[in-house]
Amino acid sequence: FDMPGCREAIIHGVTGLLVTVGNIDELASSVKFLIENPELCRTMGQAGRDLAEKEFGVDQVISQTLSIYRRLLGNDTAPSLSTRTIPL
Repeated sequence: FDMPGCREAIIHGVTGLLVTVGNIDELASSVKFLIENPELCRTMGQAGRDLAEKEFGVDQVISQTLSIYRRLLGNDTAPSLSTRTIPL
């Protein structure tokens, strides 16, 4: 659905399809379109995975979180990503 959270994770026509919230006909049409185009589904699925790994992977989330801490602290006392001991 075209709402916060989905908009950031879905690029319409590339990583999936966005439909208007509450529009059942549009949703049904989009699902039918995807069923009828399995290769496009695979392509979008891979593109979605690539986007998720690039934008929302563990390293990116940790790096962004540490950056916020540094900015809030006004210095570089927060540990860097390279010093973390969290196993992946």
